[in-house]
Amino acid sequence: MRRRPSVGQATLEGWLQKWQTLLGLRDWKIGVELVDFLRERQSGDLRVDLPNREALVMLARRPWRADEELTLVHELMHLVLWRLDQLLEEVIGLAFPQEGQREFASSRHLESLEEICQQLARALLHADRGQEPPADYEALAEASRDRVCREGDPGPDRTEGD
Repeated sequence: MRRRPSVGQATLEGWLQKWQTLLGLRDWKIGVELVDFLRERQSGDLRVDLPNREALVMLARRPWRADEELTLVHELMHLVLWRLDQLLEEVIGLAFPQEGQREFASSRHLESLEEICQQLARALLHADRGQEPPADYEALAEASRDRVCREGDPGPDRTEGD
């Protein structure tokens, strides 16, 4: 796996300031730190102190992904969704008292959370950069046309005026 040096602390702090404002997190004290992760393909992590409204975004000192801003926004999405994430973990603990079931539900929750944070981060960066949605969005929209009826479209089983 090819790694490269980070864009640097100053650039990361500039992005953090920008995204903290855009995401409505100005009332939080958030820091960003470059670290060496123990896991080979880990790009970022987040530590949260909810009562004090403080968070630390940790990003790989030698990232394997090309877009560090995407990783930063992804970690900030975890912060935006933090309370919901914690609530779901509590519900999972109550709903699945057996360890195996709880671990399964927790892992599915984490997989879903990661996908949601990544999708939101990508969408926000595309919007911020004035880019079109990624091609996979267009494929998804095309694949859904036979299951939904959009405004102005009579749909597959409807005619005009229904």
